Amino acid sequence: MLCKYHAGLIIGLILLASVNANAESIYQEPADFIASAFDGNEPKSAVLWITNDIQNKSYSILGRNLRQLRIRYWQVANRSAWILDETGKDLPITTGVVVESGAIKTIKVLIFRESRGWEVRYPFFTNQFKDAQLDTKNQLDHSIDNISGATLSVNALKRQARLLCCYQPILINYGEVNISMPIPSGRKRHLFAMLHRYGGISSALLVIVICTTGLLLNHTDDLNLSKQTVGNEWLLDWYGIKTPSTVSYISGSHYASQLNESIYFDGVPVEGSYTHLQGLAVSDNGVIIATTNQLIILTPEAALIEVLDARHGIPEGIENFGLLPSGAFVLNAKNTIWIADNDLLEWVKTNNPIDKSSWSTHAALPSSILNRINQNYHGSGLSTERILLDLHSGRIFGRAGPWLADAVAILFIILAATGTWMWFKSHHKTG
Repeated sequence: MLCKYHAGLIIGLILLASVNANAESIYQEPADFIASAFDGNEPKSAVLWITNDIQNKSYSILGRNLRQLRIRYWQVANRSAWILDETGKDLPITTGVVVESGAIKTIKVLIFRESRGWEVRYPFFTNQFKDAQLDTKNQLDHSIDNISGATLSVNALKRQARLLCCYQPILINYGEVNISMPIPSGRKRHLFAMLHRYGGISSALLVIVICTTGLLLNHTDDLNLSKQTVGNEWLLDWYGIKTPSTVSYISGSHYASQLNESIYFDGVPVEGSYTHLQGLAVSDNGVIIATTNQLIILTPEAALIEVLDARHGIPEGIENFGLLPSGAFVLNAKNTIWIADNDLLEWVKTNNPIDKSSWSTHAALPSSILNRINQNYHGSGLSTERILLDLHSGRIFGRAGPWLADAVAILFIILAATGTWMWFKSHHKTG
């Protein structure tokens, strides 16, 4: 009897799990980290543009291309400080790193968003990186001990350290530097056998569903499940997914739009999640979309270059955004007018009046762009990973779902106990 059921029961018990909510934990503000890296004498930020050569070096370390086209850093002589985001399992880990003469001097977890793996923030782990450099195989020359249950987070920090040890020489070249139970018999034994047999038969379908979804979820990244969207109308209606209203701005013949936390440029989705859209400006210097506290820099094809916020000197509380006749970008934050330099590194207050035509304005979207946005949003609102998670936990059946999953878990425990007892009884008689 055990041979028929035991292996499947153990697998089912291992794969049954509930979905945990992720919480963001801020251990230090990025701006404070940069200030402490230079004893309060924070230098002016600079940018490292991701050339083909740098992209190839990054790919050899990360196993993927960098999404952004430039990375901001701070440097004094041969000491540089960086703020990087690298995904552990599902969400990015924001880390501050100080590199000096090609060696890691400080690495610190600033913001952690995953539900597990947060142990990497403690000094007992991060101190292992001190003075680590790259060897000839682009690996750290220090052995970094793993943390049980936090392997993905550990690997994320190791990738960040290797990446920045690789970047430091590039800056220099740029000139910037574990009771036993009574054994039942007779009727009790017959009862146990009946429970085991019919319990196994009745739960077979659920075992298949849980095992199959568990196996698929164990390979979410390999199968790219989080990015595969479901467009089935019945499922979308079951989840109550409806398209919200759109907020849009126009600049020339181009449009920036927002649905919930997603922003689109000419109907093309921009990577990331953002606060309220406040304007758009398109010029020969590039495409910039403004939100309440951020400026999103894009290529004309809507590829993300960089997201600027307060730590980059962007004023908070943006209410209007636009473009002056001179080509300079201008914004209104908390009733104060600011004008930027060409690289958006410096913002200067001005008391000069700004013509209304310089500010971006609300506009109705052309039907072609609106249809493209609605189609993209309707599908992207429900991923394959979400369906599998809800099937695995029972939540797809509403409030009764988790109770059904609990009942299946209890049934698995009964099957495991009766199967083990029958094996023991059979083995005892044979012996």
